[in-house]
Amino acid sequence: MSARLLLLPVVAIVASCLVFGRADADEPRPGRMPGLPYQVCDYDSLCDFNPDQANDFGWINGLQLGQTGSVKAKQWTNLPITVLAINTQLQYPEVEPPYSTEYVYYSRAFMVSPKGSKDNYGDSPFIPVRTVAFGSIPVQVTLQISQQRDANNLPVPLIALSRDKTRKEEGYLVNEVFPTRVTAAIDVRVRRLVVDGVDVGLRSTCRAANAQLDVASEAANFDDRNGPSYQQFDQGRHHLGFYGGTLRGTVDIPAFAGCGTAVGDDISRLLTSALSGDDNPVTIQLGTLDCNEFDPATGTLLPPVPGTNTPAEAKCRGDWYNNNAPGYEHIKVIPRPLPFPTYAPGQQPD
Repeated sequence: MSARLLLLPVVAIVASCLVFGRADADEPRPGRMPGLPYQVCDYDSLCDFNPDQANDFGWINGLQLGQTGSVKAKQWTNLPITVLAINTQLQYPEVEPPYSTEYVYYSRAFMVSPKGSKDNYGDSPFIPVRTVAFGSIPVQVTLQISQQRDANNLPVPLIALSRDKTRKEEGYLVNEVFPTRVTAAIDVRVRRLVVDGVDVGLRSTCRAANAQLDVASEAANFDDRNGPSYQQFDQGRHHLGFYGGTLRGTVDIPAFAGCGTAVGDDISRLLTSALSGDDNPVTIQLGTLDCNEFDPATGTLLPPVPGTNTPAEAKCRGDWYNNNAPGYEHIKVIPRPLPFPTYAPGQQPD
């Protein structure tokens, strides 16, 4: 896109060149924070120069919020701001005419767990939902989304691959932005259930395992006859690398299990009948990757520390991308909250 150099964390690129060859690629290495896996450099154009490029200089973090709806409950729920530890590798593939450039962003994201969590990374903030059961009984449900975990009990990343290409067309420059898609298995946990003001004492094992998330952004072609491509970029529809963006799709929620209460009742089937089902709509809003922190001792980039809950704690810079560059004000670091739709989940817009 235009002003491409503004996308690159220049300090990190320079620093990565200074540590070229500093470690044997076969040595086991720790992640940048306890609870995160080591980030293998297997995609970045700088991997050949520094095998630790991704682990040490790929942490260009961001924020997300969103909205989901339960088709069964016919109710929408806004998802709170979640701080993401995002590790991004950038590749510049060779292209053939009519294309002049291509940029590919390979990102691995980890939710920063809220304070008090058992695991440092992999859990969303709590998601409060208020609804009514049997037509009249007030119910408060506290949900949490968790990433899958590997054999070492480390979170499995949410992976996004975004790319854009530029080409000449009748003397004008056209920037093609391709869809970004995220497909992942996640766990939907019920952390607390209050029925008519009474906490049922739900066990911590209550969850719907392996819910299937499938979301994607819209493609776009930006023609420089209409102005710089970054001014045409719509963060509410498109997604690209460091600019963030919006992905829409569905989540299929399977049956719940392990939902015992303090008095010994198993309400797994009840929660399944109320919440489980396919094609529940989801919108994920991603802010720009502008939440960066450097290790003062080494100059390397760091993921957000465990328990980071707010943009300020995540060291997010300003409220729009590249605060010193006019024209980027519409590309937000903190994504825009979504209004509740006027139609029920699973139905067509009015």
